[in-house]
Amino acid sequence: MDPNWFFTIVADAAPKNGKIFGEEYGLEEIEKQLKAINKPAIKSFTTDRGDIFDCVDINKQLAFDHPLLKNHTIQKVPNLVSKRKNAPIRFECPHGTVIVKRITKQDLLSAHKLKSTGFESLSPQTNGIRPNGHHSAGLGYRGQVSEASGHINAWSPGVSPRQFSQSRVLVSRQYNSIQAGWQVYSARWDNPPRWDNDTRFYTYWTADGFKKRGCFDMHCPGFVQISQTNPLGTYADAFSARDHRQYYIDVKISRDPHSGNWLLFYETEAIGYWPKELFTAKGLSQVASYASWGGEVYSPIGEKSPPMGSGSFAQEGYQRAAFVNAIKVRDGLWRLTKPVGVKVYADQPKCYNAKYFTSSDGEPWTTSVFFGGPGGC
Repeated sequence: MDPNWFFTIVADAAPKNGKIFGEEYGLEEIEKQLKAINKPAIKSFTTDRGDIFDCVDINKQLAFDHPLLKNHTIQKVPNLVSKRKNAPIRFECPHGTVIVKRITKQDLLSAHKLKSTGFESLSPQTNGIRPNGHHSAGLGYRGQVSEASGHINAWSPGVSPRQFSQSRVLVSRQYNSIQAGWQVYSARWDNPPRWDNDTRFYTYWTADGFKKRGCFDMHCPGFVQISQTNPLGTYADAFSARDHRQYYIDVKISRDPHSGNWLLFYETEAIGYWPKELFTAKGLSQVASYASWGGEVYSPIGEKSPPMGSGSFAQEGYQRAAFVNAIKVRDGLWRLTKPVGVKVYADQPKCYNAKYFTSSDGEPWTTSVFFGGPGGC
């Protein structure tokens, strides 16, 4: 099996001769790819949503099918103690294994559909030029970045089966990019897609500007999972409600100063990392040069754009507008630094906006951004 199969098939150009992905490559080919992706499970869990999470040998996970990671030594990361002790543990895999979501045919089909939406052409530094149907709003920072983090306010905005709405932390350099946060996008998870507003924890990475190298979560070789309890692609147990209790997910993307790998922390646990070998010499094999915090939506032509965040504009404030607070940045020398010179951005201010907020009240509101809007563009 060619280890670059994802880059040459799922992330290939748009469908040819009017055929969809499954028709062009055949169900037999899809099944072959699924067999390559989903490694033998030592133990499995099935959720009430129909998701299957497998415990696989940590040394035999998909990441090591990548040609650049054949001789990779797994990095051991000491975990911090979670401040949110009431966070439930749904899964717990045996020693020597890691927890991963089993990839389905629908996952592969939706990955190819995203290519045709223009998602892969997005860049956090496109100066407001966006592909059709994509809109974003939030806070951007330019400078040396070895770590970006924040508490991402969790919501469940209403979207149609062909739309998505997400909020995330992002780091990038040149055409290399990593993002992590929550997403509502039923076409990724359901077969057939339904009107479903499940809020899921997601990641996305690229090493070539979203052309061929990169993917969601663990849909292709690359991300090294090290957690036995927290998988990518899991759904949120709770999300915020207008004028009621607010929930958030704690996300940190951090470049290890010794290995150069980009670590992903979720609720203070190191879930895994993107090895530096995945990225280019002028990209994220070095420190990042840009970070952002905010939201993004997509809607196909013919549908009005969906809500971003909570669906409320930034000026409506706490318990109404979505936010990312406790924003922190570390510089190239791994020093905690104030994100001086940050700028808000919004490519469709009639539908979405953002507002930068600082205070002297201490954490977690010292540096934050409110963002979002009802959509309708």
